[in-house]
Amino acid sequence: DGELNIWNAGMTYDFGEASLAAMYLHSNVDFEGLDNDGFVITGTVKGAKASKPGSWGLEAKYYDQGAGTFVAHTMNGDYAHFYKEGFKGYKAGASVAVAKNAVATVEYYDLKSKVKSSEKARTLWSQMVFTF
Repeated sequence: DGELNIWNAGMTYDFGEASLAAMYLHSNVDFEGLDNDGFVITGTVKGAKASKPGSWGLEAKYYDQGAGTFVAHTMNGDYAHFYKEGFKGYKAGASVAVAKNAVATVEYYDLKSKVKSSEKARTLWSQMVFTF
């Protein structure tokens, strides 16, 4: 019928100032020989709070996503090269409240095709957010 269906299930466990999360994804995409499911594992420690200068946070993610498990991904990494075959790889990120209402964030992504391991996308992304 040409309609894309994606479903997911996930859970998060918080322990103190850290958390661990897992999400399973599945799509109805049926490309011969390609994976149409996947998972994302996320670990976090602390978190930068705009109202608390000096606060900081770390986040790491591992992605293993098959074809059809993403359309408009919420990551800042360059996943678009892998629409037809899916991708796997990781993200490492850090944020710090450099002043009251000012949070700096840096993220690094290292992704590769699930079909052609020589196809890679590496992204270094940063932002500075000021809140009022």
